[in-house]
Amino acid sequence: MLEVRRTGGKTFYLRYRDAHGRERQFKIGSAHVLTISQARRKARAVLAEAILGHDRQRQREELRSIPTLAEFIDESYMPCAKNVKRSWQTDDTILRIHILRKFGALHLDEISNQAIADLLSRMRDQGYASGTVNRMLILLRFVFNLARKWGIPGSAENPTAGSKTAPDVCRERFLAPFAGHRTAVAVAAFPVVADSRTRRPARRAAARSAAFVRELLREPGCVVICGVRSARAHAGTYDPALRPLGE
Repeated sequence: MLEVRRTGGKTFYLRYRDAHGRERQFKIGSAHVLTISQARRKARAVLAEAILGHDRQRQREELRSIPTLAEFIDESYMPCAKNVKRSWQTDDTILRIHILRKFGALHLDEISNQAIADLLSRMRDQGYASGTVNRMLILLRFVFNLARKWGIPGSAENPTAGSKTAPDVCRERFLAPFAGHRTAVAVAAFPVVADSRTRRPARRAAARSAAFVRELLREPGCVVICGVRSARAHAGTYDPALRPLGE
């Protein structure tokens, strides 16, 4: 089919029916660029694919419906994160500073694993801590997993699948007598939640942490190791001034 407009424009189209019997119209191209023979060959190829179940017009519509990363974040992810995540402001900061500046204008299917690897390498070269780099990668992975779960076009493949987080950096801190005293006073002042069924999980978790530190301070030769993910204790150099403070 050739469409001729009043302005003088001419465009070749193909009309056909898809597997569901619906009429489709596929734009072949401008008559100023294609000859009639070229348009016919293109129309036959598209019609043959439609008969075999490959709907070219549907594929074109799906490609056009793929959102950019910035559109998905603004329209889908952030509204959901604000309702279900306490740390949504942290997500917003990481997205604005590290992710959207690089990938915001790209469609979801245009973000490659190599591009993410380059971003991780550049952040490490710029001196960002491993925890910051890991959080950025984990957030981006979560965003793509959520998009795939919701059936967003262009999210069939997660480009972060081949990227690994860097090892956490743990730092040891040996409590001096004055620091041990402050820790013991702060922990002793924290109320213990007796009801484990309280509806405030953060309060319940803080009470468990306080109880753990109380027991920790009673252990001889304990050393508190403050890590990125957790705090643990092991036998180390014993400071006799610390034990009475926890009792």
